[in-house]
Amino acid sequence: MASDLTRCLMELVTRGDVSAETARQARALMEQLEREMRAELGPDAAKTAAQREALRRMEMEALRRKRLKLLTIRTRARIMKELEQARQRGGLNEMLRAAEAHFDSAGLEDMGIRGVDQERQAIMGLAHGRMSELLAAFHTDIAGRTRNRAQLLNVVREAFGEHTGDAAAKELAEAWLGTAEWLRQAFNKAGGDIGKLERWGLPQAHDGAVIHAAGFEQWRDFVLERLDRRRMISRDTGEPMTDTELEQALRDTYETIITDGWVKKEPSGQAQGRALANRHADHRFLHFRDATAWLEYQERYGKGDAWAAMTGYVERMSRDIAALRILGPNPNSTTEWLRQVLEREKMMLPARQPDLPEKEVKRWRDRISRAQSNVQRMWEVYSGAAHMPVSNWLAKASGTARSLLVSAQLGSAMLSALSDTSLTAITSRFVGLGYGRVLKRQMELLFKPGEGGRMTRAQAIRAGLIAEEWGRVAGGHFRWTLEEHSAEVASRLAS
Repeated sequence: MASDLTRCLMELVTRGDVSAETARQARALMEQLEREMRAELGPDAAKTAAQREALRRMEMEALRRKRLKLLTIRTRARIMKELEQARQRGGLNEMLRAAEAHFDSAGLEDMGIRGVDQERQAIMGLAHGRMSELLAAFHTDIAGRTRNRAQLLNVVREAFGEHTGDAAAKELAEAWLGTAEWLRQAFNKAGGDIGKLERWGLPQAHDGAVIHAAGFEQWRDFVLERLDRRRMISRDTGEPMTDTELEQALRDTYETIITDGWVKKEPSGQAQGRALANRHADHRFLHFRDATAWLEYQERYGKGDAWAAMTGYVERMSRDIAALRILGPNPNSTTEWLRQVLEREKMMLPARQPDLPEKEVKRWRDRISRAQSNVQRMWEVYSGAAHMPVSNWLAKASGTARSLLVSAQLGSAMLSALSDTSLTAITSRFVGLGYGRVLKRQMELLFKPGEGGRMTRAQAIRAGLIAEEWGRVAGGHFRWTLEEHSAEVASRLAS
């Protein structure tokens, strides 16, 4: 049996179905399972059972990798087909426009290509429609503070399976959990890998700087007091983790947070990065025993605000689902592949068009280089890589200054909006309506208490008119990266 296992692992590594590191982990898993089964099954039976289980898990991992490869092949084939169709319609220039349209197709709808950003907006609009009552109940006020905080705490408790007696909070919690589950399923359908968790509650946001400052022992002791040990299941055995396993798992989590995942990476000389399909599962590892434990952790080592956690999660998941759908399981790799496709076009110009003057060759090569640069920059802006500062201190100081200037200079923006009311008055008279009646009706629709006003606002959210802006203010601009490079007070003033 041992030789069968070794031979199977070697074949999988040779075919490229699994990496050498994965094979090493499988052998380590087999040894661990064998030790745990030995007392119950005896040495020989434990060895056989451990090898069989290790092989089963290796086969599942191989199937998952094959699926990701197939999705990548399909994605690139689709993009290549769209580029060729664009070339046939309008030549090389149209092909370059098509390459850029995969990232942002605004103004390029005639090409029939859906951009990543447009897909994100569609997904987020659907998600906001599912939680429209939440957005109406808890959006931020003019000072940037979350409304109805007492009821929001009840929603958090209901999301963690606690009974509060607040029927409205229970209904809102069900809306949140339904939205989160819909996003999880959409992520997995697009190529991701997030398992379903009962009583998941809310997403976790970790402040790496605060955790690093606390140190592993202090962070570990704080977390251990708040975990539900029964739900901290070992992926290897399917049973609750032993003290030794949990200690190692928490250390791995700590190092992953403070190094931004680099503890699990090796420099490869490639620009591919980690597959997007593998993201998010790690952030669901800690299982807190109840809502109070989650809130305490978020206040101490996270971002604190439950409403920002919800809206931020919706935006992050919408971005990642859109990227998976349009660019495949590893958008970084697909972006680099697309740049290389354009590089080939650039270098093949003389061969494709031998009669083209040298001056025209240079001009077209410059145009292709701009398209390559645009593709890279557009993906970096979308993914957030372009917003990562070289100096955190300088970025925060500059961001704070910018927010204060925005709040000061746009404070009088209401004066420039007076022309809007004039245009409304002119339009009202043109169609035969009194302006006073139009203005009164607008105010009633927006602010009238009672079911009518609430229904109108909820319908507007479902239509996507204001939900995205509410989510943006609640989560903070670019806070989907869990970073905002300005002081909180200044950001609220600008919002």
